[in-house]
Amino acid sequence: MRNKLLTKDSSLAATLIGVYAPLPLIDLDKILTIVADTYDYTASVDDEKQFNDSNLAEPLETFAQLLRKQHKQRAHVLAISCGAGWEANFLMARGFDIVGIDTSAEMLRRARNRVPGGKFQRVSMQNLQVPPEETFEAIWSTRTLIHVPPALVVDVLASWKRVLKPAGILGVGVNIGERNGWETSEALSEQPMFYHYFADGELEEALEAAGYQVVEKAYVTSKSNASESRNCFVFAQRSDTSLDKTTYSQYVQYDEHEKRRTVQPEDLESAIALLLHAGSLTPGEQANLCLLYDQLALRDRTDENRYKLAAQKLKLRLQTPETLVSEDLDVWLAMGDLHLKLAQYRQAVSCLERALRLRPNHFATLVHLSQAYAGLKNFDKAIATTHVAEHLPEQSQISDEERAELFHALGHFYIDRSLSGTNEASVQAVSYTHLRAHETDSYLV
Repeated sequence: MRNKLLTKDSSLAATLIGVYAPLPLIDLDKILTIVADTYDYTASVDDEKQFNDSNLAEPLETFAQLLRKQHKQRAHVLAISCGAGWEANFLMARGFDIVGIDTSAEMLRRARNRVPGGKFQRVSMQNLQVPPEETFEAIWSTRTLIHVPPALVVDVLASWKRVLKPAGILGVGVNIGERNGWETSEALSEQPMFYHYFADGELEEALEAAGYQVVEKAYVTSKSNASESRNCFVFAQRSDTSLDKTTYSQYVQYDEHEKRRTVQPEDLESAIALLLHAGSLTPGEQANLCLLYDQLALRDRTDENRYKLAAQKLKLRLQTPETLVSEDLDVWLAMGDLHLKLAQYRQAVSCLERALRLRPNHFATLVHLSQAYAGLKNFDKAIATTHVAEHLPEQSQISDEERAELFHALGHFYIDRSLSGTNEASVQAVSYTHLRAHETDSYLV
């Protein structure tokens, strides 16, 4: 079978990301979108093989035995990248309750047709979020991580802990080899596919770094079209260890100027590694991990690739408001602010409104919430919220620079609203901006 590195855009890639845009190497959302479309495009190729992958029978049986040893004969199992449903069908036949997810609409259609009693959903593996009461006792995933850039593997694995119960079992299969990057092949009708094959021991190291304890592993050699593929299957258990706070505290310092705890730029990776390695994190620790990724992005903002990588890791860690359980104002404020930075305005509004319920009339929350409303083009709410912040008693405690930024933003909200409003609104916007700018002119940029 002929394989070649992809050095220029195919028609499919051009359709997805622009005619002259390079294929992404870090942006996981874009990578998986192209991968899913390629699977959709080539789903008719080797259709029977998609549903009769007997090479997986042995590792699947090992996975089932591990669950039975934990007295989980009816375990609730998530099958990530379930494809045409062969693995889900295998586990269902052995009494397990399976939910299969995939991003390929065509693969899911085939899975539903092949396994009528199965539960299949179109969900991306990098956005796994469920309420705590709906978490799974086990996760099964093969040939999923081979479509993830190496620099994101640990973070993807760590993010899966959100949907896996404590001491839950994870079964992961990957290909062993040296392929790494975009390729096309005749088998895929020359459509682009991203591959990251693993070195021996690489998957085990990634699992341990992500907070799992390796229980067992096996190698399987499969043959396809006269070629052989060596696959590694690793079975691991979600660690029950909490954060090593003694070591973590060595990286955290109190900034007298900023009046908050912070981590020195050179210690960011070490602090993040400790948080990823922990089996479970409190909501506050989850928020701290996200904030550390935000600091990492700021530190590396002059290096485009490193900046994008930090932003990708932040996106993997951010929880949706529906899955976050906390009564801590700082947690909700931090998560809302980070959603805001990623232009995820609806999530930002949900988080910040929750923060405001915990502490009504909190200045920073009101300011960020007004920006989130503006992001949703709800300028009436943005203006009203900013006016509330403007007249708070604690206004006297904020700096002139913060006050100037508040008035500057308010003027922009009026202007943006006026673009689809009346001339009177436009006049009001200009007048308000000029009035407030005159008061704090030296602080405006």
